[in-house]
Amino acid sequence: MATLILIRHGQSLGNAERRFTHGPEEPLTDQGRDEARAAGRLVAAHYAPVALYASPFDRAQETARLIGESIGLELETVENLREQYFGELHGQPYDSFAALAEDAPTTRWQRRPPGGETLREVAERPATQSSS
Repeated sequence: MATLILIRHGQSLGNAERRFTHGPEEPLTDQGRDEARAAGRLVAAHYAPVALYASPFDRAQETARLIGESIGLELETVENLREQYFGELHGQPYDSFAALAEDAPTTRWQRRPPGGETLREVAERPATQSSS
């Protein structure tokens, strides 16, 4: 039986500042790099992975490369693994989205950030080929 291991990217600058990122180029912090290395050591100690995938976003790519150093795998990029598009909320504090929830009668899966996409739309993205 196969085991799927999901690891979120290490702390990004946006995470540290408690805001939505400005876009795909948001870097990891030093703490985020340490988190990625620790995750790589943990995975290497307990599993024998056969593949390593990440979204095209810089913070996910850097996290995966650091994990890959520990597990001896090259990163494969999967375009549709990218995070939810938050539209006009890019760069805004996390509280901006919470404020929208107060006025929205929909569930978290149906809530659309202004100019962005819903989580349901993220889940329904078609599978795509990876590009190394």
